[in-house]
Amino acid sequence: MNSRTWCHCAAAAFLAALSSATAGPQPAGSWNIALTGQAGSSGGLHFRLTPNDGSTPVDIVVNVIIGAREQTIAKSVRYSLASQLRPDRFKVELGEGNNILVTDLQGQPDYSLELLETDIDNVRVAVRSVIVAPAPDQPSDHPLLASTDPNAVEPEPDEEADSPPED
Repeated sequence: MNSRTWCHCAAAAFLAALSSATAGPQPAGSWNIALTGQAGSSGGLHFRLTPNDGSTPVDIVVNVIIGAREQTIAKSVRYSLASQLRPDRFKVELGEGNNILVTDLQGQPDYSLELLETDIDNVRVAVRSVIVAPAPDQPSDHPLLASTDPNAVEPEPDEEADSPPED
């Protein structure tokens, strides 16, 4: 292989690696944003939602003021995302704790969500795709729920536990 061919191969490999590194996360149908910390400085959280169909990504910046607590930041993120994303396509809701759940109403894994940058001190943000598990068809499908089997035998009550203590 001559040096010219080698240079072309190296350049092609470099461009391929560069494009895969900047491609962002794999598409999913639901994303969770988890926040921790109290804002040690004012600044912004810069999110990007990228549709998998090649349409234009949506950049959303959430401004946060110094001293804002986790719950306040979570509410601001939820409000900003919900107000700038199509309500007929995305559901944005506060989850458990200070989490925000962004879900495609069509249930398709066809977009990615990422935090591009933040300049806020003491606030940590994790953005992860979520696999939403379907609810069990019947309560008996869950091992921690009571059985609905009509032939199930109830345990006998403990007679000593039901009788009053003796003096």
